[in-house]
Amino acid sequence: MPQKTEPSALRCAIRTLREEIVNFSFDYPLEVDIDAGPRDSLHYYVYSDRLTWGAMRMDSAGIPRVWYRCTGEVYRPAYVAWYALVNLGHYLRGKGSRYREIFLQQIDWLESQAVLRDDGAVVWPQPFDYSEADVQLRAPWVSANAQGLVISAMVRGWRVTKKPSLRKLLAGSARIFDLDVDQDGIALALTEIFSIRKCLVDPSPGFKTDS
Repeated sequence: MPQKTEPSALRCAIRTLREEIVNFSFDYPLEVDIDAGPRDSLHYYVYSDRLTWGAMRMDSAGIPRVWYRCTGEVYRPAYVAWYALVNLGHYLRGKGSRYREIFLQQIDWLESQAVLRDDGAVVWPQPFDYSEADVQLRAPWVSANAQGLVISAMVRGWRVTKKPSLRKLLAGSARIFDLDVDQDGIALALTEIFSIRKCLVDPSPGFKTDS
């Protein structure tokens, strides 16, 4: 995949206007996969063969980085997991064994990036700073969205390979959802409603809010 040069602010603005106005469509290129769900299924719940991957910047090892104006090129575990799941979907639809290899390549990378915390939780931190509304996320921070997507990819990686190391990581991967923010988790109780935060909130190691 060819490397892309980084666009200027003006080019970003023009491209955004074109995509949001001229090319806007309610027909988003995703389809529901009805074969997902069973405990032994390799299928993910949504699939697409029409994604453009416009923000992708592939590294020399075949691992996708994502480019944002506010971060530059960064490795985002959720992006790698989604790339893995899409390629697994290609393989399951008979598009060729190379897509299985691409999938497993991403699983190997995700395995290498897993962090086992002292409390037994296994997490995939985001290794970059990011602005979320008026909150400044400082690396490393944990995202419920990213954690869930990575778990989905890793579960299917284990179903393909049966690697004990993947099963071990998965055993601790859901613990973060059981811990509230005071325990460096991502669960937050609002009155009597239990919710999951998209990302960790202060206080948390490796995370600050800048006013």
